[in-house]
Amino acid sequence: MKPQPLPPTPRSTDVPALDRPAVSAACVARMRRACPEHLPLAEQVLGQLDPARWTLEWFVPWWLGSLLALDGEVTRQLVVSNVLGLASLRLQDDLADGEIAGDQVGDATALSAMLYDEAVAVYRPLVGTHSPFWAVLAGAMAEWRAVTDDSATGRREVPTVRSLARRGAPLKISAYAACLLAERADLFPAIETCLDHALAALVLHDHAQDWREDLSAGRWNAYVARLSRYPQDAQHRDQNRSAVLMAMMTSQATRRYYARIDRESSHAARLADRLDLWPLAAHLRGFGVRNVDHGTWLQQRYHRHAEDAAAIVFGPAFGAQP
Repeated sequence: MKPQPLPPTPRSTDVPALDRPAVSAACVARMRRACPEHLPLAEQVLGQLDPARWTLEWFVPWWLGSLLALDGEVTRQLVVSNVLGLASLRLQDDLADGEIAGDQVGDATALSAMLYDEAVAVYRPLVGTHSPFWAVLAGAMAEWRAVTDDSATGRREVPTVRSLARRGAPLKISAYAACLLAERADLFPAIETCLDHALAALVLHDHAQDWREDLSAGRWNAYVARLSRYPQDAQHRDQNRSAVLMAMMTSQATRRYYARIDRESSHAARLADRLDLWPLAAHLRGFGVRNVDHGTWLQQRYHRHAEDAAAIVFGPAFGAQP
């Protein structure tokens, strides 16, 4: 069935502000009840989840709640669940990457499981036992686990929108819950497509920032896949590093890569416009523009490095021109 149009909704400037301190306090209260023995570590993890970096995780359910005219307290509970779930998954990522100190591995493992259980517990009184929500939850988490396992093995894959978006699949859980609670589940396919393109842009951006760390750790990385033809395994680590740096210095690959981030972000923004999700559309457009600018700057920077190197080796005539 074709989704029915929504009634007019406020523009981004009229959407109520999210009370982030209240959300953080609600998260801490749940942490204190669920895992008091791990509360210091839990608060430390929560403090690392800056809304400026994790904008979609903090704000997508809030923006959707405003769009769908959900009760404000219900919408805040969706945000609380998102933040608790994000804390759990960030801990799992850090454990998988070996970034947790050896004497904290046991506590971090237990805390991650407790935070996930607490995030899920938010939904039980909201959606009930027999809701289709639980199948969507299971599917999203299965996607995330599968792609996390693939990344850990350095498996080479073609970075399609869908394969990239799977890395952020848990974000869709709160989006589906908002649609379900508003009795507008018919809107979810369009929202999911919008989020797929937004998540693809975010993953591409993160991979460009983290390519050295991912390469050293043997994790699959879209930026390395775009700039190098070598398999992403330990045997080819040095060749990959050299190939990426060479491409950055001698081609337009970096600029084109960042241009793709803008394309995915802009596509998502257009879809958000159609859904009247004005705050999300504005955020995505700004993100895309910043990436175009950064890609151009980065490309020019590495080209200058190549010119400087040529001048040192072959003389000034081969270097940068005045």
